[in-house]
Amino acid sequence: IFPATVNHPEAFEVLSKVLQRMEADVAYLNTPFRWSEDFGSYSRDCKTCFFCLGAGENKPDLHHENYDFPDEITSVAMQIFFSIADYLLKP
Repeated sequence: IFPATVNHPEAFEVLSKVLQRMEADVAYLNTPFRWSEDFGSYSRDCKTCFFCLGAGENKPDLHHENYDFPDEITSVAMQIFFSIADYLLKP
């Protein structure tokens, strides 16, 4: 049992604008993630927005013993976070 993770509207707006500027492919899910565990606790104190990077289709789930993190998505994650920081500093 853990607190629900709910995206803060302002944080979601920032992420959405950044991803639009990046012309990123975005998919929205209709059901909640089961593995957002402690992120709900962060959102009690901060404006948070939970998102995931796609690692490809037909891959084992994140916590599966056969999951192999695709290192090539690290640069995408870095670009998103740097772009968020840049947006917040100069919208």
